[in-house]
Parts: sequence; structure tokens; C-alpha cells
Amino acid sequence: MLNDAVALVEEQSAKANEEFTKAVSMLSSYHRSMFPDAAVPSTVAGLVEALRGTSLGEYSKEQTVRGARAAVTLALAGGIQGDFERAFSEFPKGADGKEVDLKPFARRARKLAKQLDETLSKRAAAEKPATTS
Repeated sequence: MLNDAVALVEEQSAKANEEFTKAVSMLSSYHRSMFPDAAVPSTVAGLVEALRGTSLGEYSKEQTVRGARAAVTLALAGGIQGDFERAFSEFPKGADGKEVDLKPFARRARKLAKQLDETLSKRAAAEKPATTS
């Protein structure tokens, strides 16, 4: 009976350790995404402390701004003409003065956003220093 209890505790401990390892891996991945220029802390406590001050909402907003900045930079550098200040200061309005329904543009926007992501990913990969094994 004692052996069964010990075996059960060992089994549950192994499962908990496996889940804990997955959680640490996920948090480390978040840290690398949120702070690409910083080293990932070597301890769980350090990892938690590093992530504590940054909310996912703040991170998400920063990523949105970075994505928008990349899109606008490429458009400007590519010679795309337009009144960007007006375009980005308010929602578009139709001839009737009402806001335009953006749904008809969603499919093309999604396709272009994916294309932009691929372009930026290729550029980042090309700029990444080669590592030697």
C-alpha cells in the first residue's frame, strides 16, 4: 500500500514537472517576443519578475503600432502617394458623410497583411547574423 502511494506521488510529481516545464517554456517564448534584445532570465523567479511589469494589453498595442509603422514605412518608401495624415486621423467617410463599412475590405486587407508579414519575416531572416555550430 505504501509502495502504491509512493508510486502515485511520483507519477503526479512527474506530470506536474512536465506541465511546469511547458509553462516556463511558454513564458520564455513570450519574453523573447516581448524583449528580443534582452537575455531570457535564467530562473523562473527572474522570468516572472521580467514579465510582471508589462501587460499583454500594452504589448499588444505596441505590436499593433510596430505593424502599422512597418506598413506605412514600406508604403512611403515604395512611393505610394496619398494623404496619410487624413487617412489615419479618422475613419473613412462616404459621400453621405457616414463612416464607410470596412467589412468589404477585410479579405484584401488580411491577404496584404499576411504578405507584409512574409516580407518582413524574409527581411529579418536575411538580416539575422549567421550562427555557427
